[in-house]
Amino acid sequence: MIFFCRIHVVKSESDPKLLYGEISNSNKNMRVSCPGPIASICNNFRGNFSWKKDFILLEGNQKDWWIGNSQVDKGVYTCVCTWMHNSEVYQSTGSRKISQERQFVNIKPGILSPEGSKVPAGEEGSVMKLNCTIFCGKNVPTCDAEWKMNGSPIPADGYSNETQSSSRVVNNSMDTFSTAVLTINKVSAKDFQATFTCTGRGLHDSTSKNIKLIWRKTTLDLVMEFLGLLVCCLCVAVLLRCFSIDIILLLRPCLSLAKRKKDTRIYDAYVIYQTKRPDKD
Repeated sequence: MIFFCRIHVVKSESDPKLLYGEISNSNKNMRVSCPGPIASICNNFRGNFSWKKDFILLEGNQKDWWIGNSQVDKGVYTCVCTWMHNSEVYQSTGSRKISQERQFVNIKPGILSPEGSKVPAGEEGSVMKLNCTIFCGKNVPTCDAEWKMNGSPIPADGYSNETQSSSRVVNNSMDTFSTAVLTINKVSAKDFQATFTCTGRGLHDSTSKNIKLIWRKTTLDLVMEFLGLLVCCLCVAVLLRCFSIDIILLLRPCLSLAKRKKDTRIYDAYVIYQTKRPDKD
């Protein structure tokens, strides 16, 4: 008698094709049962049960295995049945993968950018991009960011609005973000007068933030401001150098009042200018 069989080669023992499904562990304690075909063989041939975690033998010979709900408990659990037939020892195995159920944390969306209420813009005619990034929580299915202009949707003429959703793994949970990118093809005077609103919508709540565009100072503007400040400092220095005595006399009434508590007398100050004496014959 000839029997035919088909052999499939897999890369590892934990290949999903060899597992009896995946179980998400959300309870404090959870029972991992031996897969039905393996349990049936053990019952029919009065075999002995044993368990492996990630293919490492565990202590105990119970039919079902109990685990907790922690990071160290997740992995691949293999039920091993050792049985005999015609004085020959056989082993039948079946594995299940245990994973932690992701916790769902929904919060009111928080706006990460833009940070301030005023955003510097380039010169007129230049291209500018504005990012509206919001954080909605962990494993949140709904998280949307959007730009508005003067309380209305962004017009198609001269603007483009694109939304990008992303997630980042933190402590085995997916932090949920959404970013709306507003592109101003040519910055114009009306953009500096408009109010742009970054709006974020989560599963139940929404939030918004208004910003205004301001002129970005160029190098020429900074140089002119520095020169203006330098001229002011020079003017003050010249006034103090040439009119120091006159300034002191001008401030004399104010300075004398501060010292009248102990001395009530009034003093006169005289300034004597020495003139050139005429030559004597």
